[in-house]
Amino acid sequence: MDVVAADVPSVSTMIGHEVSPTPDSIRNTSNAIEALAKESQGIGHILEVNQEVADQANLLALNSARYRLRVQGVKQPELHFWCNI
Repeated sequence: MDVVAADVPSVSTMIGHEVSPTPDSIRNTSNAIEALAKESQGIGHILEVNQEVADQANLLALNSARYRLRVQGVKQPELHFWCNI
């Protein structure tokens, strides 16, 4: 038991050195986080463009349906709606 008790400080010191981050590991982690942030912004931009395309497609479909009804002579009610374009 005395041998184990004597080794506790040295084992504790070794563990502390293994666990504490080095400047290189901190820098690498920081670089990885920055790269992830840039990629996230790129994905966000793609999603915005995708939403704009979907909005335009919906407007084209609506206009096409209204045109088809007008050509067929169907009287259309006033359409009142809100959209975020």
